[in-house]
Amino acid sequence: MAVLLLGLLPGILISGSLSAAVILQYHHIRDTGPAATRTSPELFRQHLEYLAKHNYQVVELERLINALKQKQPLPDKTVAITFDDGYDSIYHKALPELKRRGWPFTVFINTQPIDERWQGFMSWDQLRELTESGVSIANHSERHWHMQRRQEGENRESWLQRLQAGIETAEERIDDELGQNYRWLAYPYGEYNREIQDLLQQMGYVGLAQVSGPLAPWSDLTALPRFAFGGTYGDINDFAIKVATQPFSLRRAWVTTESGQRLSDPLLPLTESRPILHLWLDNARIAAQVNCFASGQGSIPVLRDGHQLQVQAPESLSVGRSRYNCTAATGEKGRFFWVSQPFWRRLEDGRWYSE
Repeated sequence: MAVLLLGLLPGILISGSLSAAVILQYHHIRDTGPAATRTSPELFRQHLEYLAKHNYQVVELERLINALKQKQPLPDKTVAITFDDGYDSIYHKALPELKRRGWPFTVFINTQPIDERWQGFMSWDQLRELTESGVSIANHSERHWHMQRRQEGENRESWLQRLQAGIETAEERIDDELGQNYRWLAYPYGEYNREIQDLLQQMGYVGLAQVSGPLAPWSDLTALPRFAFGGTYGDINDFAIKVATQPFSLRRAWVTTESGQRLSDPLLPLTESRPILHLWLDNARIAAQVNCFASGQGSIPVLRDGHQLQVQAPESLSVGRSRYNCTAATGEKGRFFWVSQPFWRRLEDGRWYSE
C-alpha cells in the first residue's frame, strides 16, 4: 500500500473529465511592504476583473470544503478567495473591491496581533464589520510561528500540546469576538508535517496549505492546496493559467527516497535531498505529455512507464522550502492539469534554517 503525501487514497481510480475549483491566497493588498507577500491594489483589481470577464464563479470557501467532505463534484471555473494574517490593507483595499461585486471571501487571522493591537493589523471592530458583510474569519493560530519547529527544551508531547493550545486559543477568541467557529486552520508560513496533519485530524480541523494546484476529489483535508499570489507570482498571465488549472486523474501518488523507502512526511529525513515522486495516471496519453519542475532547478527529468511516472530532481533540493510541480496540457486552450508536492529540508546537522 502506498504512503501518500498528496492526500490520495490507495488504489483510487478517478476516470473521465475532472472539473476544477481553485483557492486563491493573498496577504497584503498594498504597494509597499514585504515584496514576497504583497499584491498591489491595481493588480488585485485586475485579478478580480479577469474572474468576472471570464465567467468564474466566486463562492464561499465553506461550499468547496463541504463538497470535498461529502464527495460531491467540484464545480468547474469556481474560485474561493482567502487572505492570511489579517492585515489592515484587507479592510482598506480588498473589502471595498469584493463588497462591490458581492463576492465572499475568507480571512485567516492570528489572534495575538489583534489582541495586542499591532500596527498594520485589523482590529476586532474592523473584523466585526467584515463579518457583518458576510466574510468568513478563520484560524491562523494564536501566534505566527513555524509549527514544524520545536522550541528549546520541548519534547514531542509538549510541542504538540503547544500547537494544540495555540489553535484552540485562536478559535475561542474568534468565536468570542465574532461568533464564527469554522475549525479551519491555515498553516502559518504554509508549513506542516505529518504529525501536525494528524493532530489537526484528531482535533476535527481542516488544514489549508500554500501548495499550488487546484482542488481535486482526492485532496487531503489536512493540506488543501491554494495558489499563493505575491512578489514575483501573480501577474495577469500567471494568474490566468493558475485559475484555469484542473487536477490530474490519478490512481496513486507517493514519495520515496533514492533507496526506495516510502516517505510519509513532506519534512525530509536529514539524509535525503533528492526525493522521488511517483505518479500513476489514469490516462497514458496524458502521462506521456507531463512536464515536471523543481524549485530552483527548472525542468527536471520524468521517467515514464505507460501510466506511471517517476520524478526526481537531478540536484539536491535547497535547504528550506521546495516543491515538485507537474503539469500537462488538458487539450482545452490555456488550461493545464497541475499537481504539486512540497518538501522541507533542514540543515545537515538537523538545525532549522534562519529566515
